[in-house]
Amino acid sequence: MSEIKFPGDYADTGCIAPKKPQPILIDFLYLKDSTDSWQTSLSTLNEAIDELSNLLNSSGLYIEVRQTLIDSIASATAHKFICSPTIAINGIDITESHGYSVDDTNCRVWLYKGAEYNTAPQPLIVSAIIKAIYGATIPIIERPYRMPSNLKEFLDTKPK
Repeated sequence: MSEIKFPGDYADTGCIAPKKPQPILIDFLYLKDSTDSWQTSLSTLNEAIDELSNLLNSSGLYIEVRQTLIDSIASATAHKFICSPTIAINGIDITESHGYSVDDTNCRVWLYKGAEYNTAPQPLIVSAIIKAIYGATIPIIERPYRMPSNLKEFLDTKPK
C-alpha cells in the first residue's frame, strides 16, 4: 500500500501532490452548571459537523473541537470568556452578540436572523463553519475584555 504524499514530496518531479488536510479549530467554552443548555449546544455543534462532513472531506479540511471548562477567574480571563457556552471558530466567536441573562450566568441568549434562542441554533453553526471553509471573514469587533460581574460572582463562589 502506498502512502499519501503531501506538498513538497514531489518537488523534484513536477507532479502535483494532494494537499495535507487543514484544520478548522472550534473552541467550545462552557461553565458546568445545573442547566443542560451547554450540553444541548455541544450536541447541536456535533450535529452541524456531521451534516458538513462530506463538504469538509471534499475541501481537504477537518474540524478539531477543543472543549474547555471555564472553572476559575484565571481561565475566564485567559479565554476572554463572557458567557456560557461560547463557540469560536479559529479564535472568533460565531456571533457578535454576547447576550446573556443578567440573573443567570449560565444562560447565553443566541441571536440569529432576528430571533433569540436559548441554545446555539444549528443553522448559525453551519453558516459559521461554511464561512470558515471558504475563507469569508467574520467581522471582529475588538473590545477590551471586561468580565461580567455575574460571571465573576459565579466563579468566586464556586467550591474549589
